This record gives sequence, C-alpha cells and structure tokens, in this order.
Amino acid sequence: MDIDQKYLDKEMEIMEAVAKELNLPHVEPTPATHRVDGLLMTGPNGEIKYMIEAKSRNIEKDKYKTTKLEIGKWIALDRFDRYIPSIIAIGWTDCTGYAKMQDLKDVKFTLMNRRVIRRPSDWQIAVEIPIDQFTIIT
Repeated sequence: MDIDQKYLDKEMEIMEAVAKELNLPHVEPTPATHRVDGLLMTGPNGEIKYMIEAKSRNIEKDKYKTTKLEIGKWIALDRFDRYIPSIIAIGWTDCTGYAKMQDLKDVKFTLMNRRVIRRPSDWQIAVEIPIDQFTIIT
C-alpha cells in the first residue's frame, strides 16, 4: 500500500468516526477534484447532512494549542457552510476530534510551511484553529 492510499484510508477512518458520533450511517468520499474530503449522509442515496474535511496528524492532540488548515480548504468549508453544515475533523495519534464551522471562534490567519526546506514557494496562508474548540470523540 502506498503512502497516498494509507493517508486516504486514515481520512476515511476519521470521517467514519465522526459519522458514527453524529449517528449518520453513510460516508461518501468526494472526488479528488473537490475541495473537501467527504459527505456525511443519512444513507447511500440519502440526505447530505454535513460536508467534512478530514486531516490526519502524526502528533498527539496536546502537543500544540492550535491546528492549521490551508486557506483554500477553509474558504471552501465556509462557502459550503452557508448551505450545508460543514465540519473539520482531525485524527491525532491519541484521539479524534471534530468542530462544526459555525461553532469556530477566535481563528487567526497565519503562514504555514509544508516542507522542511524553507523556500518561499513552500509557504501558504492558513487558518489557525484553537484545539479546545474541537469535540473529542475517541
């Protein structure tokens, strides 16, 4: 199994944990061309209840007080949230949590570096979200 498939499997695991917590029986992954990872639904052909963006982190939840999300993902979730409630879900090494977009407060806009080499092209604008605003489910 390659790294990309492992990451996709982990994202699905995170989305399924949130769906279970919200008593929604179906997770529908979205195509790679979409800005969010999936839909939480009442069934395979059921009503869409939430858009969801899942992130996998290789750290424990309490290592930092905030987590970052790339600005494009934030904007997509914010736009969707006007019509369909949207969720950010994170799987840390020790637990999984989620936050509904409508409940998030005190976010900051910052820069995020995606690589070890600190080239200007590696920086991107991100939203910094306080972790204490996430509901921890596992």
